[in-house]
Amino acid sequence: MKTRIGFLAKVSLLLIITFLSTNAFAQLQATGEPEDVKTNYSEEELEKFVEARREIFKVQEETEREAINVIEENNLELRRFNEIYLIEKHDLDMEVSPEEWEAYKKSLKEVKDINDSAQVEFAKIILNHDLTANKFKNIMLAYERVTDFRVQIDEIILQKREE
Repeated sequence: MKTRIGFLAKVSLLLIITFLSTNAFAQLQATGEPEDVKTNYSEEELEKFVEARREIFKVQEETEREAINVIEENNLELRRFNEIYLIEKHDLDMEVSPEEWEAYKKSLKEVKDINDSAQVEFAKIILNHDLTANKFKNIMLAYERVTDFRVQIDEIILQKREE
């Protein structure tokens, strides 16, 4: 049970990190119908996407670890940070001590800074793989929405793992 709670807290933090993002990459929105999504990319473009995606996931994991460390260094449990975040976001009438509020505000600022740095790193990774942010976003959208395309990308991912 403790593992599940830890996982849920990390998922909540990841959602907070994503919400705090202002970069277009982090705010991928699935709009339109699946047939509106472009899926005719070259093998080379898809391989570049897979490599960039892999590197971005590594940065996301590191960003999550850094954010958790910041929260804990400010004497808040991740669970409580998430609770206070929801209290503030939804203007809930729940008690937060002045000490918790200060620790939360300090942590939130530091998490935003960490997230901003990660967004810059995401953009660099995408560009280093000769992709534009828009092309990466469109391939990601197709991956999320078109099953056959997802299978094609997953095959490339598996192939890259075996290399």
